[in-house]
Amino acid sequence: MKKLYLFGFILLLFIISCSTNKKTGKTTTLKFSSGSYTIKLPSQAFEQKIIRIGLSEMEYQYIFRDSSKIFCTDQVSSSPLIHPLLTFKDYISFTDNDTLSLSFLEDDKYYCVRKIGDIFIGYSGIKKENKQAYDNTINTLKKR
Repeated sequence: MKKLYLFGFILLLFIISCSTNKKTGKTTTLKFSSGSYTIKLPSQAFEQKIIRIGLSEMEYQYIFRDSSKIFCTDQVSSSPLIHPLLTFKDYISFTDNDTLSLSFLEDDKYYCVRKIGDIFIGYSGIKKENKQAYDNTINTLKKR
């Protein structure tokens, strides 16, 4: 009888831990020359790419199964993902210490770039029904 209770207790803990992980996602550390940041990614993140730009700049990309992306970088001018978005919207320019957000809709997909201090974070190719979840994700960016 004790084994049955123990088995039930272990099974209950396993179920709780699985459901908790699906809701909270995964906290990841991003390291840039200006410091370290954390972001809480959805548990559905499919692939991570880390792209070194120049000597010290970095870009982190998190690609999902539907080809949507969350990205974070400390270099906008040579970012393989952000630069084409901003070139398309060429009326935007950034200066030091700005906090700015650029969002737009194109071909029924949402795009967003936010500059927070020295860091650019955003998403690309997001469906309307997922926009709020991606906004919530990029709002979890915190400096360590």
